[in-house]
Amino acid sequence: MLTENDVVESVKRALEARHWSIVSFSSTAQTGIDIHASRNGMNLYIEAKGITSSKDASSRFGKVQTGSQMFISVAAALLKTSELRTSEPTAAIAIALPDHPRMSDRINRIAAVLKAAGIGVLWVASDGTVSGWNAPWFVYNA
Repeated sequence: MLTENDVVESVKRALEARHWSIVSFSSTAQTGIDIHASRNGMNLYIEAKGITSSKDASSRFGKVQTGSQMFISVAAALLKTSELRTSEPTAAIAIALPDHPRMSDRINRIAAVLKAAGIGVLWVASDGTVSGWNAPWFVYNA
């Protein structure tokens, strides 16, 4: 089960492998953008969400989010990336999520909005592999 911190760590490693510099990142114990990376003068901001609680003392730790929790996670990610798109109009913006059928279903419902806003989606598998780099709406200079 991927926590938000797991998603952030996997995406950071994948970005570094693609020669992005990590400017800053946040854990769930901090506030702010989850990942800020840069390469060749371009900024990339990523909002990450997990599929389970990151707090091992939580009764939800290790359990897949309920439908309403998943709705709130995706809604929060959409709001944060929309705010970033407004404040950073020339930056690449993305959401990073666990590769889970229910998360995918939620994103598919808003795919047209994400594409129109130029917000990419990165998917993190349980083994830490990150996909989605070639999605048509993922806007960054490869």
